[in-house]
Amino acid sequence: MTRCTLTSVRNATMGSPAAKHGDHVTATDYHMIQPPSPSPPVLIPHSMFGTLNSKLSPNVNIQGLAAAHVGSTAANQPPHIPIGGSFVIPPQNRADITQG
Repeated sequence: MTRCTLTSVRNATMGSPAAKHGDHVTATDYHMIQPPSPSPPVLIPHSMFGTLNSKLSPNVNIQGLAAAHVGSTAANQPPHIPIGGSFVIPPQNRADITQG
């Protein structure tokens, strides 16, 4: 865990918005799809709509709910349905927070 120290409250400014348990996550995932014909697999975008719900901070709260951080995850609901064929590798239907 990274530890930060605020050295001067007077010089602190409003930072980036913070995410917490239950907040919504939207993204575009790209999955390899095997079309039904004998053609090669193609990369197809799929919409991802998730809710932050796992690996949240055990000791930092925002509005009374656990704070999200790098490593937190969101579950995709509803799960992806393959577009135009079948998944080459089935998706995990999970988003991992990688920065912020």
